[in-house]
Order: sequence, then C-alpha cells, then structure tokens
Amino acid sequence: MGAALPEPADDRAGDDAADDGTATDPVPVAEPEPAPADAPLPEPLPKYGMDPPGNVSFESAREVAVGDGNGVLQAVLSDEQVDYFSFEGEAGAFYLLESSRGAFTPDNVMTLYGPDQQALAENDYGARWVGEATDTRLLVRLREDGTHFVVLEDRVTPALYFEAPDAPVLFYRFTIDRIDADSSGVTFAGDAAPSSIEFVEDDSSGFRYTTLVGTPAEATTDLFDFQGADALALIGHANEGGVTGNGSTGEGGVLELFDADDRLVARIDRAQGQLDIHPPVSEQAYRFSVQATEPSGDNDFYAIDLVLLPDNPTELDEALNDATEGAQEIVMSDGFRRRGLLLSVLQPGDVDHYRFEAHEGELLLASCEARSAGSGVLGLSAELFDPEGETLAVARETDSEALLMDEITAPADGSHVLRLESTGLHSEVFGDWVRCVVLAEPGR
Repeated sequence: MGAALPEPADDRAGDDAADDGTATDPVPVAEPEPAPADAPLPEPLPKYGMDPPGNVSFESAREVAVGDGNGVLQAVLSDEQVDYFSFEGEAGAFYLLESSRGAFTPDNVMTLYGPDQQALAENDYGARWVGEATDTRLLVRLREDGTHFVVLEDRVTPALYFEAPDAPVLFYRFTIDRIDADSSGVTFAGDAAPSSIEFVEDDSSGFRYTTLVGTPAEATTDLFDFQGADALALIGHANEGGVTGNGSTGEGGVLELFDADDRLVARIDRAQGQLDIHPPVSEQAYRFSVQATEPSGDNDFYAIDLVLLPDNPTELDEALNDATEGAQEIVMSDGFRRRGLLLSVLQPGDVDHYRFEAHEGELLLASCEARSAGSGVLGLSAELFDPEGETLAVARETDSEALLMDEITAPADGSHVLRLESTGLHSEVFGDWVRCVVLAEPGR
C-alpha cells in the first residue's frame, strides 16, 4: 500500500511507517527467521523475576474468551518467544482479532490457524492512523466450527533488547470479538439499497472510521453512502486476501468514489495490486462503490478500512508555483525526524514546484502518490533539486506503487525543491490530486 498519507494518518506498516507518513514503509526492516513453533522458551530471566509464559505450543495454547473486552495480557520476555492462543469459532461468522500497541509493546506478527492447525491468515500491522493503539489486526470469516488458534510473535525486536539491564518488560493485550451488522465500527453491505455509513469517532484522536464488509454471491456492486466534510481525506485500505492476508479466497474487485454530481473522484482495481484509495473529500454527499468480481473459492469476502482524517496542506497558487522561483513552501515539523506534507492539483501540462529547508548531511526522503491511490493523474514523476539547482534524484510512480526517492544526502544547507509533473489525466477519473510526504533526519 505505497502512498503518502495526509497528516496525521498512519500507513499500516509498523513503527517506521508511522513516522514517515507513507502507506508503505519506504525502508522495510529486515526480519530474522522466526523461531520454530515448538521451540522451548529460555529459563526465567533474572532481571525480570518472571517465569516464562507457558502457552508455547498448540497443545498449551491459552484460551481467549470471544467478546471479553479485557482479552488477555501477555508478557514478552525473550526474542525467541512465540505465544499461542485458542478460541471457539463458528463457520461463516466474522471475527476481529487485535493485539494492542503502546509505549512498550512488541512488534507482533499474527497468524490464524484452523482446527487442523493449518495457517489460514496472517498480518503484521493494524493501526489505521498514527497513534491508534493497535499493533496487528485481522478481520476474518471462518470456514468451519471448532477450536481455532492464533500465534503471535515478535520477529523484529533483537535479543540485545532483552539483555539490556534497564529495558522495560514488553506487554500486549490480545482480544477477539465476533462481529455482525450491529457491531460498532463496521458497515455491512446491504441486500439492495445503498448502505449508509455511520463513521465511529475514536475516543482518543477524534478521527472517524469504519470497515466495509461484504460477501459477494455473484458479480455485483455494493454501494455505501456517507457525508463528507471540508478539508478531509478519505483514507481507504482494502485488506489483502489469501493465507498471507485475511484468508479471503477472493482478491479482486474495483473500488470507486463518486461525488454528489456523480463524478468519479477516485478509482482503484484490486486485481491490479492497488489496495489503497486516498481521495480528498469536501462538504457533500459521496457514494463508495465496491464492484465485486466473480465469486472465488469457498470463502470470498472483502474488508475495506475507511478513515476520515484532516487532509494535507493544499496547493495555494496554481499559477505561481509553475516556476522554481514561485515554489510553495513545505512546512517541516520540528524534532529528530522532520516531516512535511502537501496536496497538489496537477492538470495535464501543469508543473508544480515545492521547496523545503534541509541541512547539510541530512538524509532526505520524498514520496508521492496519485494513480496508485486512485487519482486520475497519470505518469506522475518527481525531481528533487539541491540549493544550487542540481538534480539529486528522479522517480516515477507506477499504477500500484508510489514514487519514492530515498536515502538522499543533502549536500548543503538551504532550500531544496521538489518538482512534480505528469503525462495526463485518466479519461474517466475526475480527481486530479497528488499527495506527497518529505522527510529529513540527521545522517547516520
């Protein structure tokens, strides 16, 4: 899901992505080989004074009560620890599995297993915006009755963390809920008329969210209506299917957003590897469309996360920033890793320039999205210039991947310029928006 998100949205790619504002972490962390599922845990760690957990296998899995809001609290005491849980499930029912995220939580990967202990689904992220207290999340539909298993393991935190004398103990909370049409934060597709989306407001952030859920019986189109508001972005992510996703056997379908004048604002095709749709919205009625492909397999369903967030700072003067001299300033945040965001309008033949301040030796990153996140802008390209006007990097977007310029060293203090242009506009998609994120951090 590679794309620049509006402030303060999260990608769904872990801690690094939460800082860089992109839907796909541009600098993935190499993950070590996971420990064998039956590997014994180490002896109790003296510095913690705690016994290692006992749920270390399918046979010793810790039972979790479905619908218990408290779930279970699990300590992680070793980089080799693998935690097993079990719950009773019903065929055809939907379940939401979540592990929490906090100041001292592991970076978990969650895997769901069926009664035969064969893997059904897997995920390693879950937060829908920066600050959401979710580490990993799976929305699944079970194929059979019986005891199902969930395995959680941290494949990233190194052994050195657990060996450090003052390192805090890592904990996470794991919960399981059965969901249906009455569940908060979920909107099920209706049988005929468009379903009305009632976004739920998050208590901590004030952001509004829902997950669209449908079970295509044939090649149909599910419709969902909602009311937009000014200066917001609709951040949508289609949960990936398959064993390495949410377990759905159907991975196709076209997602579209229409405004009150029935203009196509954004469009993505899941069959083409497009999973994210990020259009700006305003104070008007919208219709979200999910065009299902032919049913595929015995567990065809979709789950699409939608969040309404404050949008990026917008382009101020379309004519002025056509030239380098009129480049619009990108305001960078303070801190160790400085971050700036923008929302541009890019019609065919238009060229936009944006500038930001960087310091000699800083590592720079710039990422932009348009077509990869549903915009009608085609052939988006970007060029980054140093204060002397010399080219530092060039990149181009593909239909499914945002453009990325990464690990660029600023040669001197001063204004660096980001130049955007495209090859045209989609014949059907009205949206002409481009999102970008720029990062600057001290060199390593």
